[in-house]
Amino acid sequence: MVTDDQLELLYSPALYPSTSIPGDVARKFRQNFFTNAREVIRITGGKGIIISSGPGGSGDGMRGPIDLINLYVVTFFTESANE
Repeated sequence: MVTDDQLELLYSPALYPSTSIPGDVARKFRQNFFTNAREVIRITGGKGIIISSGPGGSGDGMRGPIDLINLYVVTFFTESANE
């Protein structure tokens, strides 16, 4: 459950776009998602951010919590967020 001081970022639409979306549009959507997510994390200092695949999940989603931690560290984590 997300409270007023938390923000949920849903990664599954960016990583697994609909097959009806053209490849160049899906690539741009993915780039925009990660750019915007990094900016949100920078502004908030990473506090109150929940990263999830959304309600219900899907068969092609992350396999487990370690995959999600790796996605966060590789994509969003910076030294400044650690200060």
